[in-house]
Amino acid sequence: MTSTVVQGEAPESDDEILEMTSKSQMPETSTKVDIDQFVKQTKPRVHIDEKLEKYWRNSGKNLISATEKRTLPIQKDTTRLRDTIDSTFESIQAASMHLHRASTTVYQLEDSIQALSQSLSTWKSPEEFNKS
Repeated sequence: MTSTVVQGEAPESDDEILEMTSKSQMPETSTKVDIDQFVKQTKPRVHIDEKLEKYWRNSGKNLISATEKRTLPIQKDTTRLRDTIDSTFESIQAASMHLHRASTTVYQLEDSIQALSQSLSTWKSPEEFNKS
């Protein structure tokens, strides 16, 4: 069974596919030489790559150090603010403790005054005591 292959159309049988691949796999000597020259020309340039790597590494270090220098005042301010907030919170806690202690003392004083008032209302003088 033979079939004709029309340029630009897909092959209709496996024979046509095998025929096309066998033709394309045959290397030509001039093409092979051109490929070897191309590979030699496109080999990585190690020296240039090392320079680029060093350049980018230095650029990264410079960027990081510049960013650290720029953010250093903000970091210091943040640290001072945090310390101030901590001391303020401690002061508020101490004031709260003193207020609690004062209110407890006032409640005890109030209870003592009430007990004194009750005892005075029931207190009898010695003369009244002898009369009864």
